Amino acid sequence: MRKTGLHLTLSEICRRLGVSRKALRLYEAHGLVRPDRTASEWRIYGPEQISRLHQILALKRFGFPLKREAEIMNDKVPDLDRLLALRHHVVVCAFADFFEG
Repeated sequence: MRKTGLHLTLSEICRRLGVSRKALRLYEAHGLVRPDRTASEWRIYGPEQISRLHQILALKRFGFPLKREAEIMNDKVPDLDRLLALRHHVVVCAFADFFEG
């Protein structure tokens, strides 16, 4: 099974996004993404899930742990702008310390 309409299989998502099957299943276990299922229960990812995966991977690059990503993705963070600004400040300070030290 390859593609079903606008949906991609687990294998294609892994290849296109550069993530492992284990990572996708972990994101699913943490409630970060919920793939659709075929009649035979295969995981398939449509445009909404693919967009969500891109958001998850972006937050991962910012250094957020999965638990915090789940809170952000499920709108349980009251002030996301402040949280991102704080994270940005931490990263900038870490770079400054690295290059000065």
